[in-house]
Amino acid sequence: MADIQLKAELRTPKGKGKDLSDLRLARKIPGVVYGAKGKNTHVMVTERDLLAAIKSGGANALIRLTHEKGEDIVIVKELQKHVVTSRPLHVDFQRVDLKKKIEVRVPVHIIGSAPGVTLQGGVLEHLLRVIDIQCLPGNIPQSRQGLESVVDLEIDEVLRAAVFKKHPAIRESVQHVFEQRAVVFFA
Repeated sequence: MADIQLKAELRTPKGKGKDLSDLRLARKIPGVVYGAKGKNTHVMVTERDLLAAIKSGGANALIRLTHEKGEDIVIVKELQKHVVTSRPLHVDFQRVDLKKKIEVRVPVHIIGSAPGVTLQGGVLEHLLRVIDIQCLPGNIPQSRQGLESVVDLEIDEVLRAAVFKKHPAIRESVQHVFEQRAVVFFA
């Protein structure tokens, strides 16, 4: 479950530009916790701890966020980054109910190398980078897992999104939101 811990501090809901800039200079990232049960909570987290939590758990990791008002099980719904420096500017945490399905985007990673590329001189086109699924928070496939192997992909062949139904990371409790006929890889 949520073995990733993240500490947050409460902040005032209406931060002015200067206040938020000062926070970011101190390497604290403003954020908001919303969803499930409870009111919106405005928080700030340290940049280092936030990035470490995302790195250790992946994009859809369950995080136990502790703050003065209590504790929430959350996922990072959106992380806004600076366009030039890629430093975090703002984070949205979505509270999750472990008994209700949520919709998440899961990255698609390549596993292996396609014979159509290595042996026949083709080029592998990675067309679909994420898939949308609905599942219980405990069944979210982690982003470090590759979601499809291309080891059987010959030249002029395609791999469609329907193959994700057979993948062990996407269990029966996962509802597929993505278009089944969408092309993921093309060699």
